[in-house]
Amino acid sequence: MALVQGIPNHHKYNHLKRLLQINSYEGAWKRALGSVDEFDCASIQSSIRRNSYAVLIIMVKSPLISIVMPCYNSGKYIRNAVESVFANKIPLQLIVVDDGSRDDTLDVLETYSNRLLLVKSDHAGVCSARNKAIEHIKAPYTLLLDSDDALAPSALSFLLEKASGKDTEVIHGDFSSWDDSMTERLHLHRVRKLGKNPMSSLAKSSFSPPGAVLFSSMAFARVGGFDPSLKVAEDWDFFIRLARTGFKFIKVDKEILYYRRHLASASNQVLDMISSGMEVVRRCHSKDSRITNDMYEDGFRSQDLEKNQFGYYANCLALSSLTSDIDELKKLILDMPIPANPDWRRFGEMYRLSIGWNSIAVQGDRAEIRRNAYIRLISLVKKIAGDQAWGRRMIMSILTPNFITLMYRPGPKKAIRLFKEWRFARQIIEQIDK
Repeated sequence: MALVQGIPNHHKYNHLKRLLQINSYEGAWKRALGSVDEFDCASIQSSIRRNSYAVLIIMVKSPLISIVMPCYNSGKYIRNAVESVFANKIPLQLIVVDDGSRDDTLDVLETYSNRLLLVKSDHAGVCSARNKAIEHIKAPYTLLLDSDDALAPSALSFLLEKASGKDTEVIHGDFSSWDDSMTERLHLHRVRKLGKNPMSSLAKSSFSPPGAVLFSSMAFARVGGFDPSLKVAEDWDFFIRLARTGFKFIKVDKEILYYRRHLASASNQVLDMISSGMEVVRRCHSKDSRITNDMYEDGFRSQDLEKNQFGYYANCLALSSLTSDIDELKKLILDMPIPANPDWRRFGEMYRLSIGWNSIAVQGDRAEIRRNAYIRLISLVKKIAGDQAWGRRMIMSILTPNFITLMYRPGPKKAIRLFKEWRFARQIIEQIDK
């Protein structure tokens, strides 16, 4: 009974049907139900009523979730990731695709050889590695876990509790940021609910690391795999395709993933973020030939393309002001795609959010790190723009707190935060003017 913990009784029938869709379990099924010769829904439902243990027998023999874990030179972290998977006590399948590692990754994985499926390949990137894993998936649900992250205890049970067995579901939860050694919890991130129209949020930015997201394995048959032309943001592109074909995004208010923050993270590769991320936004607002049964045949709100690309660019600019050298940051400012009617307020919001998120990965005093990032960017913008209006608007948007939040959600905590942001902005201006 412990093996099926977290599966609601009223959903067992749907889970069983999904298992039979993914794999052929004819022998186990007949042994469990005896008189059933064909897999018609009426007979299955009738037999389940007669034999309440039939579903449990099938579930014990069959994985409910396939964990796909690509890895490349992950010897330092992968043991922690694998152990976190097996700590979740439900029937699962762990597929590890080694993407041509040259360190001790394979030696570590060898100690788990009887508990996971290891697929070896030449180095071709994370998209190719994940695509190789798709053909080995046996479970009705899939979760994509990076080899340097870890699942929280009972994470998979929490996700399954929300799963109804439909093949158009995406279930996601919260995640926390941890330091490189996974000994210090840096921040708990409460992921937003995407609502009835998830495209409104997904068109602007990704919503979660993939390790905190469970989805139907049927998704690959509907929208295909991962695009190797994208160096990063391939999971964002995949979830957009799911949303465009009518998948429902369901939020679980539980901590699902421990997300390791370090400067080697894919989210810290600024130039790749710009090229791949801007392409993902473009595809979102355009016709996508990879999708059948597209709810947005001509793209989602094509008139918002430039606005959303501009907002996404603020994310990349924030990361660059934290990690890049002056020459690269200067080039990004000069190449900034400013639309005809720029939304500077949203640009500033995205920049401030990204600074807060990415400063976690940099060692040192976070307030000082943020301050230095602002100073680097604003100083360069003043030199490049001079008295041009776009330079003044950009600086103002970055330093001006969001009054809308305070206006519609008043309270002492919001007022204190607003005051601190204004004081922070004043300190930056004073330091630049010296």
